[in-house]
Order: sequence, then C-alpha cells, then structure tokens
Amino acid sequence: MIIQTRSFGIKFAFVKLNVYRAMNVRDVLKICQIRRPGDICSADKKSVYLFLFGCRESDIAKALSFVFNMPVGQLFDSEERNTTIDETLLALEVLENQVARGSLKDHSQWLKEHQAKGSAKGPGATVFDYRKTEPSLDNQAPIEAIAKPLKVKTS
Repeated sequence: MIIQTRSFGIKFAFVKLNVYRAMNVRDVLKICQIRRPGDICSADKKSVYLFLFGCRESDIAKALSFVFNMPVGQLFDSEERNTTIDETLLALEVLENQVARGSLKDHSQWLKEHQAKGSAKGPGATVFDYRKTEPSLDNQAPIEAIAKPLKVKTS
C-alpha cells in the first residue's frame, strides 16, 4: 500500500508513539479507535504504531486526537513521524525484524474481543497488537497525573 501511494500522489503518515513508562500499551490500545479504512494500528512492548492513510503531515496532530479521542500528550511521551516512503519502509523493517526474532506476540484475538465489546472501534479498520504482556494500569496513577508536553521527532 505504501508504494502505491507514490503513483497516486496520496499522502500518508507512519507514526511511532512512545507510551509513558507508567502505562501499559494494551491499555492505550483499548482507547484507540481506528475509524477509517486504510488506517492501521500496531504495537510493540513500548510503542503504538499508526499508519494514517490519506493524511497530510499538517493533519497528523488532528488525526491522532481523533484516533485516541483525548490529548495524545496524556498517553505518549514522544512520537516519531515518517511521511516519506523511504522513512516508512525503514521504520517497518525494524518491526519486521522483531517479528522475525519472535520477540513480538500477536494479540489480534484480544483486540477483536475488545472491539466486539465496543472498547476499540473501527468498522473497516485493521488493528493489531504485537507485544508481550505487561502489568495493567489498575494500581497506577491516573492518565491525567502524568501528562506533559509531547516531544515530536520528525525523520
């Protein structure tokens, strides 16, 4: 899909969002709502990855607030944005290497169950969580207590 965007002139963004250490990636995925066909969500142990199809670089912040329905600064301590094909392919290669080494666990079934319960919505969207299980947020500070400005790194 990424290569085809070039010939059609379609913009996209591949964003790596680094979750606060006090938070669990799975808890963040519960509130992730992929609503548009073509958008894809994945995760590893520490980060959430979003492919935003048809998203201009200037619209990334707005798209992220739409996906999470809350300020992303309350969920993530930093982000890395990739808006070119070459940058995105390099970022995807890192994920593919983790899959090849077997260091990521597929939680697709868990996410489907939560989608069915309405926790993570997205008609026509694809959502995957490839990470190992970590403790839940149940006994940790509320999200609002750890909010701080979001650091943005562009490639």
